[in-house]
Amino acid sequence: MVKQGQHLVVGNIGDSRAVLGTRNKENKLVPFQLTEDFKPDVPGVLMLPAEAARIKRCRGRIFALRDEPGVARLWLPNHNSPGLTMARAFGDFCLKDFGL
Repeated sequence: MVKQGQHLVVGNIGDSRAVLGTRNKENKLVPFQLTEDFKPDVPGVLMLPAEAARIKRCRGRIFALRDEPGVARLWLPNHNSPGLTMARAFGDFCLKDFGL
């Protein structure tokens, strides 16, 4: 996040959400979500089906564990690891060729 004069420039990747805190007329703090998480199981403009399709084209796998049925994770093609809950990241050399 960078402030340039009256402008606030925000970027994100992965599941690191940016939230801006503002004050309403009663001076109460109100959160305003600035970015969307890049997760393989969250519907939205940049998420499923586009994120899941991109990951699958790169031979990555997306599935949830039995004990966490609502948490989709990104897995290597032939291994049950690493199981990340994000669809984008910087610097992950293990999954970079498989859609992360």
